[in-house]
Amino acid sequence: TVELLNSGGTVVATRVTSGNGDYTFSNLSAGNYSVRVVSSTLPAGLVQTYDLDGVGSAHVAAATLAAAQDRTDVDFGYRGTGSIGDRVWYDFDGDGVQDVGEAGLNGVTVELVNTSGTVIATRVTSGNGNYTFSNLPAGTYTVRVVTSTLPTGLTATFDRDGVATPNVATVTLTTGQNRTDVDFGYKGTGSIGDKVWRDIDGDGILDAGESGISGVTVSLLDGAGNVLMTKVTNGSGTYNFVGLPPGTYRVRVESATLPGGLVPTYDLDGTATPH
Repeated sequence: TVELLNSGGTVVATRVTSGNGDYTFSNLSAGNYSVRVVSSTLPAGLVQTYDLDGVGSAHVAAATLAAAQDRTDVDFGYRGTGSIGDRVWYDFDGDGVQDVGEAGLNGVTVELVNTSGTVIATRVTSGNGNYTFSNLPAGTYTVRVVTSTLPTGLTATFDRDGVATPNVATVTLTTGQNRTDVDFGYKGTGSIGDKVWRDIDGDGILDAGESGISGVTVSLLDGAGNVLMTKVTNGSGTYNFVGLPPGTYRVRVESATLPGGLVPTYDLDGTATPH
């Protein structure tokens, strides 16, 4: 509700905003007026950001009208105090949990959509896959990941309302609430692995009858040298890292977990970098 006051401070007309927040007081004579927003009719949890003569006089703007003048500049701006966000990340093990060492996905576009299906804000993830939509009033929102901005070869492992609707999560925000739980997890579809074995003849070839070495810890590292995950070789000496996105990786045998008295005879890029 918006009120029009004359120079004596008397309310001479009222309007209720409609359409896109619009109001108009028509058929006015020249003079000095004030326009006042009835703050009790605003949605809860809003703070003022603008009116014509400054927010020092909250919800009220003074305006002078000349004869036959049409003033369309007596606006009032408000923002919410809530926020929605958190993180888009590589869920390497595909368990839907943000584990230590699982990196964020930067450069991904995330959209905030209102209940009418209109995109009202966009963010691009940065830092460690983080994003935030701020200054939001209470309401129901949908957060949507723009899949064309994701790295290729990923599948969804987690979002707030389930991956049956992948890349999209609908959440409710209360007045002044700061939601930091609207996360999106993704894993790749590639894999790296094979076998750690006893090369009896030392020729660097896995011959028939040469057995695998079980119980050996193998680590997967990213290009920066961070350990992304570890596996322990099974009874046949095999290991496999699955759910990997495209990229460059290092595989490292943790030599302390090898049986004593062994020396390397083979790895994929040469034993000059053993293990």
